[in-house]
Amino acid sequence: MLIFSWNCQGLGNISTVRNLKAFLRACNPQIAFLSETLLNEVKSVKLFSSLNFDNYYCVPAIGRSGGLAILWNDSIRMEIVCPDKNVIHCRINNFLEQEWDLFGVYGPPNHQKRNTFWQNFPQYTSQVQNPWFMVGDLNTISSISDKHGGWQSLNPVNQGFKDFIQDKSLIDMGYIGPAFTWSNCATMNDLSLRGSIEHYAPLNV
Repeated sequence: MLIFSWNCQGLGNISTVRNLKAFLRACNPQIAFLSETLLNEVKSVKLFSSLNFDNYYCVPAIGRSGGLAILWNDSIRMEIVCPDKNVIHCRINNFLEQEWDLFGVYGPPNHQKRNTFWQNFPQYTSQVQNPWFMVGDLNTISSISDKHGGWQSLNPVNQGFKDFIQDKSLIDMGYIGPAFTWSNCATMNDLSLRGSIEHYAPLNV
């Protein structure tokens, strides 16, 4: 099974939609999870029904922020368990001959909301009996080596995420690509900060 996950930072312009379609053609995933679509319900329906998937579910943006979508083909028997503005919880019924749960996650970018999220999300996952895995833009890091620049220590939010990984015995499934997947685009005279916040895909077995 191939799962594609991307923080698209808005699907309201033609070039981003063109890039998304190119990525999907190149990867040909069975499941795609998109965060920060910045689309309302009407625009979501128009776009996602045009992509090469049999099914989709979207959480509309709130104003000019957020927005999630998950798309999948009929070859995957999947149901939506519980969606909200930060997580789409799905259940896959025919993967490796048993049920699996998938969490498509968009961690809150706001510091205070992020702290609350990483306090509550581990409690929610504790109720899940099936094996599960998680993909998305978590907006947090588990190690100082995951960033360059800025304050060189883990803040309480990142420590909470690290504790979550350890408590659940999660496994980082790895990543191929640039060492850093995000940048604040600052110049050399300003505070330059880069980080890897999108590729963590742990697996609970």
